[in-house]
Amino acid sequence: MPMFLTIQIKASAVNIFKSQEELNLKNKKFNFEDDEIINKYSKTNHDTYQTLQLVKKKSCTSCDLKTSYCKSLETGDISCECREGFIKLNNDDNFCIDIKDKNTPTTECVVGEAEKAGTRILTDLLTRYDRNIVPSNEGVDVDVELIIQKVSEISELHSSSKMDILLSQIWHDRGLNFEHYEGSHCLSNLSLSHRMVEQIWIPNVCLLNSKSSTIHSSPTPNVFLAIFPNGTVWMNYRLAVESPCEFSFLTYPLDGTYCSTVFESYSFNVGKVRLHWKRHGTPIEIMDSIRLPDFTHTGLKREKNTYEYPAGQWDQLKVILYFKRAYGFYILQIYLPTYCMVLISWISFWLDRKALPARVTLGVSSLMALTLQYSNVARSLPKVSYVKGLDLFMFGCVGYIFLSIVELAIVGMLEKEEKEEYGKDKYILLIIK
Repeated sequence: MPMFLTIQIKASAVNIFKSQEELNLKNKKFNFEDDEIINKYSKTNHDTYQTLQLVKKKSCTSCDLKTSYCKSLETGDISCECREGFIKLNNDDNFCIDIKDKNTPTTECVVGEAEKAGTRILTDLLTRYDRNIVPSNEGVDVDVELIIQKVSEISELHSSSKMDILLSQIWHDRGLNFEHYEGSHCLSNLSLSHRMVEQIWIPNVCLLNSKSSTIHSSPTPNVFLAIFPNGTVWMNYRLAVESPCEFSFLTYPLDGTYCSTVFESYSFNVGKVRLHWKRHGTPIEIMDSIRLPDFTHTGLKREKNTYEYPAGQWDQLKVILYFKRAYGFYILQIYLPTYCMVLISWISFWLDRKALPARVTLGVSSLMALTLQYSNVARSLPKVSYVKGLDLFMFGCVGYIFLSIVELAIVGMLEKEEKEEYGKDKYILLIIK
């Protein structure tokens, strides 16, 4: 019984709506934006009110309440109409945009348009741009980012390291701002080739202490230049750098080293260019773990200093890489063979004292082999004036072998004296007889 009553109520609501309001809806444009038209039925006819709400909900789901509203047409259909100040992109579309933004990327940024806009903007920018003028009278803040791509070699003989790096410089140049240009919304940035570097002002950041540095060309120079709409400039180089390293061989081969690279604006002091390690994000990254045959990377440190020159103060950015020597090679190639030579020289102690030639041969051969071994090691090291850790070890081993040879000489001398004494005693006995 309750279900039957419910069905009857819904049916009556629909009939009332059709009989009493259908003519009004056909003869009048119904605007669902104004809820007062619907709310007037909430008091007089609740069923009609609920039905209108249902029609509104089903027919206006695609309308954006911010830019459009639901409207009843003369035909009785429901459609989305744009509010004042908005316009449809297409006649059969329910999406409305601001009239001021009619030329948005939706309508203008098609294939090829961005490239044309970029060419037009760049040409106009460079026409009235002077690359010899610093972008700001207050000076320019330059953020430096360093990515170490690879460390390929550390040389003790030349006190240097060779590595490939990606060096980025980021600064703001208001003379390259193109936000107000037509079509700029189609461009996230202007990506330019290495030839354009000579057309704009650059902070001229150099590697101050490098022994050599070259820009990779594979096949063209590896230089990336990007100009963003707000005037931010991002320039990136891929460089092969040879940087100095500091060695101390006091504990060689259980020693370590550190290699430093200093960045400085060669042309501008702090009044024109202020250098910073990248202030947002990670300023120094190692692209892949550093693997070297004879060294292990243990850490890095970055510094910022100000250096005083006769012409003023210059900012300096310094990165230091720390390494520890891997001594496995030296254990196998130096320590173990040297121990063996010393032990071989001691074999003469177990030989008959009368086998003097064999004993001398063992001692002298061990000493010559050890000397040759030491000369091979010294050839790969710089000529330093202080005593190295390996020197002390080798001197000790040479001393053991040398003392074994001295022992042979002493034994030989004592044996000779014994023979002489024995000969004298035998001669005296013969005389007595």
